[in-house]
Amino acid sequence: APAETGTPEITGYKQSPMLDGKDLPPVEERLPKEPKIYNEMPEDMLDFEVGTYGGTLRTVTAVINWDADVYVMNVEPLLNSPAYLGKEFTGNILKGYEVSEDQKEYTFYLREGLKWSDGQPVTMEDFKFAFEDVIMNEELTPIFPQWLRSAGKPNGTPAKFEVVDDWTFKLVFDEPYGGLPIRLSIQGWRGYTDLLKPAHYLKQFHKKYNTDEADLEAKIKEAGFQPGEWVNLFNYKDIVAAEKTTKDAVGFPMLYPWVITKAGETIYEYERNPYYFKVDKAGNQLPYIDKIESTLVQDMEMVTMKTLTGEVDFVRES
Repeated sequence: APAETGTPEITGYKQSPMLDGKDLPPVEERLPKEPKIYNEMPEDMLDFEVGTYGGTLRTVTAVINWDADVYVMNVEPLLNSPAYLGKEFTGNILKGYEVSEDQKEYTFYLREGLKWSDGQPVTMEDFKFAFEDVIMNEELTPIFPQWLRSAGKPNGTPAKFEVVDDWTFKLVFDEPYGGLPIRLSIQGWRGYTDLLKPAHYLKQFHKKYNTDEADLEAKIKEAGFQPGEWVNLFNYKDIVAAEKTTKDAVGFPMLYPWVITKAGETIYEYERNPYYFKVDKAGNQLPYIDKIESTLVQDMEMVTMKTLTGEVDFVRES
């Protein structure tokens, strides 16, 4: 697999003091074999400095059950394009990729040792499950996504998915598709959730894998759906990118820097993901901020008031 470019020499890894004494594996075991070195901005656009751990970032939003600021902070695509400029594409969740000369075949390499926020390993089964059992399942995905068709055309042939080995998979098209890296890194804030899902968690809600009909029906009933509505159950339990800051995301395995841990009536709480896969150039596991507290208010007047009274650290709404 292609190596990370410009990777500094790191002799050891460190974690936030918040994680000390939490009965977690050592940080070296929680990180991938080759962690992602933060490069979300080009080096010529920002002078990066090693940060300091700790603190709670307070945000505020007038939108019910969703925080746009936390959503943007937690964008994690499979590939990265520094500053979202589309000038270059580097690894992110994926270590990297290669493309054939005719631009019909893409080979993708997973970071060995990558883990979900619950500590379970990310494997090729997670990609295979997402493609074969969700995207290719006509009950769950009645219309095959255009962006996964050859050349990105509405009438293009659907991509073919192939597992090469434990850390490698391919997407194969029958027409050149030079725009695929843009779709995997920038377009539509897509994130990773289309092609990568926590199979170890979601299989219990999928009819193909949960063959215990009584258990599946019990889960359907508990979620408030009608008998036999396993598709509604699965879609409810599968937290896609647009739903990562909603109350239903509590407890769902993720790859984001912060994961939602509590959703009250007016305050949503997020904590650092102890298995987050990125580090800075000094080997500090990211993020630096330990917690996020998102306050939900009734209207924009309340947003302005809380901002003016110093109850908010970061806000884009005005």
